[in-house]
Order: sequence, then C-alpha cells, then structure tokens
Amino acid sequence: FSSRNDQVVDADVIIRPQVGQALGDLVKGGANMEVRANAARAAGILRDKTAVPSLIQGLHSRDDQTIVECLVALQKIRDLSAGPGVAFLTHDLDPRIQALALETIGVLRSLPSAPDVRTALKNAPIKVQRAALEALAMMGIPGDRATFQQYATDKDPELRAAALEGLGRIREPGDTPLLQQAYDEEGGDWRVHLAAAFALVDEGKVDTSEFSPLTYLLENLNTKGRANVATAYLVELTRRADVRNAIAKLVPESTKDQKLALCSILASTQEPDVIPLLNTLSRDIDPDVSFAASKALRIVQAGRS
Repeated sequence: FSSRNDQVVDADVIIRPQVGQALGDLVKGGANMEVRANAARAAGILRDKTAVPSLIQGLHSRDDQTIVECLVALQKIRDLSAGPGVAFLTHDLDPRIQALALETIGVLRSLPSAPDVRTALKNAPIKVQRAALEALAMMGIPGDRATFQQYATDKDPELRAAALEGLGRIREPGDTPLLQQAYDEEGGDWRVHLAAAFALVDEGKVDTSEFSPLTYLLENLNTKGRANVATAYLVELTRRADVRNAIAKLVPESTKDQKLALCSILASTQEPDVIPLLNTLSRDIDPDVSFAASKALRIVQAGRS
C-alpha cells in the first residue's frame, strides 16, 4: 500500500479504458519481442484484467522473456480464471519457466490445474519440486494430504514448509500433533517454524500467549528477511474474524514495525470490524504509524462504499 501503488490504482481507473485494449494488442502483436514483453509488464503494473486473454496467448510465445513477463503479470492481476491457461507450462522443458508457471498456478489457486502440478512434482529438479509442492499447498486439497504428510519431515526446509502450509489449509485435526512438533522443534529452520505457526493458526489455534503461534507470526514482522513471509501468512489468516479479534489484543504492545505491517494487513481484509482498530492506530504517537493507519482506513472505507 505504498504511495506508488496508490498512484497505480488511480491511473488504472483513469486510463484503463483508453489503454487496456492497446496493451493487449501489443502483447499479442507488438513490433518485436521487447515491445511485447514490456506491454505484458505494463499490464501487470496496471492490474489490467482486460489484458488477461492476451497474456494467456502470450504464454505461447517463442520468447522466454515475454513468457516470464506474462506469468508475472498474471500473478499481479490475480484473475483466477487464468489458471487453466497456464497449466501447459508446468511441463515446459525450461525449469525456470516451469517453476514460475507452477508459482503462478499457486497464486491463482487454480484447482483445475492440480493434476498438472502433481505430475510436475514427480522426478523434477528440486527447484521445480518446491514450486509444485507450494502450488499444491496454496490449493489445500484434502486429497493431497498424504503427499503433504510425506514431505512434512523432508530434509529440504522449503519442501517441508510447503507441506506444513498445505496441512494447515486442509485443517484436519489429526495433523495437529505433527504441526505442533514442527513448531516446537529446537534449532529448526525459520521457514519451517513460520509455516508450522501459520498452519496451527489456520487450524484454529488463536490464543495470544507469549509463545503462541499467532504471537510468533507477529514477532517475525520485526525481522528483516522474514517479515514478507509472515505478512503473507497474516494477510491470509486475517480473512477470519477470530484471527482479527485475537490480533486486536496484541496491537497495544506491538512495535512500530509490527504496527506498520498490520496497517496494510488489516486493510487487505476490507472488513468493517478492523475500522475501530485502525482508528486507534491512526492516533498513535508515532507519525509514521498514524499516517499508515489513516491510509489503511481510507482503503477499507473506499472498498466498502
């Protein structure tokens, strides 16, 4: 929710009717590959949904950079209907494109693409395996529970973290001991601990004691290199009212970095019950926090008008 992003949203509203079709045309038939790649990048920056059909067509380009820009743009636009159009790239011979396609399917949570993702997971390079398992984890399909259980004790921390995420989204109480064990593990990789914390909260463990998973997620908003992961987890978790209510109890003792992150996290919910908390933060003695909270309030109120 930076000022730059606000400018993009404003520009999007004003100029999209004029440029949306033009961008799509350039993605499909620009004078050269550089023009097509740049048009795809612009469509992503503007979050231009009208360009989605052209971006999907651009995935069939012979130019790798154009394909990459189209995939990145589809991730930014987040039109969930685009997922099946990406699925064929999960079998691409270039591991970089294959992994990015899998990542895109995960971001779009494309359930129809799950069979292609499962195929990509088998006998693939480790980078592709990680992307495939993370995509499955984003979908949280109960039928993949055995796969997640298999990887939940893997030696690779990224595979293990993805597996724990997947188990959390499935919300099967029988997996709680496995998740708790990963969370309590001493000396474990931070990605595993964060994923286990997310999974436990997603299963309903929302207490706010000192060593609770939710408190741990908020603590990691203070840590450079981990804050982005913790933020992504909290954006997803705060879609639930019980999590929002629990976080409200932790805000008074939060640090500046935590409060700044929570402003954008709470704004992303677009829920009216965050307004009182954001009102409180808008009166914070730190001007950066009060400014961020005021901006978040405007986003929530605009989304509900």
